[in-house]
Amino acid sequence: MTLTIDDYLDRYEQKSAAYLISLAAPTPGHPNIPEQFLPQTSGMLKWSEADAHCWAGPFSGNFCFYRIRDWNNQYPKLCSTAEINEHEKTHNKYNAYTWPHTNKLCTKILGENWDSCYVGTILCSRSELTNVELDKLLTHATAEEKRQYLTVLAEMNKNLTFRKSTPSKELPVSLKLFGNDDATQTKLFPSMDSAERYLRYLEKHNTFDTIHKHFTN
Repeated sequence: MTLTIDDYLDRYEQKSAAYLISLAAPTPGHPNIPEQFLPQTSGMLKWSEADAHCWAGPFSGNFCFYRIRDWNNQYPKLCSTAEINEHEKTHNKYNAYTWPHTNKLCTKILGENWDSCYVGTILCSRSELTNVELDKLLTHATAEEKRQYLTVLAEMNKNLTFRKSTPSKELPVSLKLFGNDDATQTKLFPSMDSAERYLRYLEKHNTFDTIHKHFTN
């Protein structure tokens, strides 16, 4: 069963109203995504009582929130899945946590506070290395540390996942399901129609086994 947000709030609760409305809204004020460029539908999906707890806290009545959104005009164009794969490989290469014993190794070679940086005047943490930092690690790490890094990197690049949750030219429509805390799941589709048909399928097959097989966290 699905409900509009208004119907859900009328029947179940008002305490989640602001949060649900924020999830349903387009990206207001975003400089690159005018609201008219984001066709979408959203509402509440009734879940089986046995599996509702898997949403890290379902909304009252064993519901999760759903949003189907078409990203075809994003930024102003989407990347292909091949481009997304290359982006993920670059991310893996420069990710400090691809290295073994990351904090100990990076502190030894790059110095204290290697994972801190300023964004304006705000101190933030980071995990992405610069070219210079990666070169330092490759130069000064032991042969075993480099071997472990390259082994993990190769394994990560065999199991790329960004394309499963990042809208692309081939699959520009996302169906996202949200619990009321931090549980979200995503499945991509070639069109709004195909995503809406799948939502109707979920109304009859609303078990977490379906999510594990077909969605990406």
